[in-house]
Amino acid sequence: MHDLLPTRCLFCDRPEDRLLYPARLRDESFSAYTFSARRSRVREHYRIVQCNKCSLVRSDPISRENRLNDLYAESCCIYSEEAPYAAETYAILFDRLAKKYAMTVGRVLEIGCGTGFFLEKLPERGISNFVGFEPSKDCVEKASQSCKSRIVNDIFKPELLNGKTFDLACLFHVADHLPDPQETLLSLRDTLNPGGHVLIVCHDVESWTAKLLRDHSPIFDVEHIYLFSQKTIGMLLQSAGFDPIEIGGLSNKYPLGYWMRMLPVVNKTVAFIPEFIKKAPIDIKAGNLYALGKKAG
Repeated sequence: MHDLLPTRCLFCDRPEDRLLYPARLRDESFSAYTFSARRSRVREHYRIVQCNKCSLVRSDPISRENRLNDLYAESCCIYSEEAPYAAETYAILFDRLAKKYAMTVGRVLEIGCGTGFFLEKLPERGISNFVGFEPSKDCVEKASQSCKSRIVNDIFKPELLNGKTFDLACLFHVADHLPDPQETLLSLRDTLNPGGHVLIVCHDVESWTAKLLRDHSPIFDVEHIYLFSQKTIGMLLQSAGFDPIEIGGLSNKYPLGYWMRMLPVVNKTVAFIPEFIKKAPIDIKAGNLYALGKKAG
């Protein structure tokens, strides 16, 4: 088992943690496949605790950051079938929020952009100036030619932007993977123009699926470090210098086979389902949230 280091509550100096679930880890828990996005989930997670003061849920302790970075760099791109559905979900969310809040967006930065499936949606919205960061070498290799040159094959490092600034920063299912999401958001804030926005999509630890399935839920996973609720994601935004504008539950549309792969026990039956049934798109509010924040000041 790899060396593990303690984590901290992002909001409380002296947290009073309570144990939610004991660790369920093996040596095999730390592999390139295990750290690949949208893989089939198993009951495999660090020790899960909750701060009694602010209710933030987190993994504690976790693997060293450099080890995590290496695992994400070697992770595999295995979600080509689901990517168009995710892109459409995020594009619809962006369109609605941009229109509702009259957001002027000319330059976009995405952290953890994968193959760039969301970035590919931007030119048809009149946005041709965008940059993505993605640590997975396989994901960048499989990006379209139109996107590949815009993707930095690395974890987010502000110095690699060479002073470029943006109107919107996006983190789609990234915030819960970060060893220090607060520090990342503070760095992102400095890359945003005055009045810029940050858009986050992540798991909701207070969702009905998390409460029903408990640590059988796919959100309790070795990839996930901090798990947010609508309350604590707002706290995260405020702690990093953003005014929370809108926070809510997100509905996702994916093929039935994807939903089945994400569920314990049920995922073992996917191979027996006919292809035409597995490919049927299903729209469910299954346990994700979104948060839009505006750069304060």
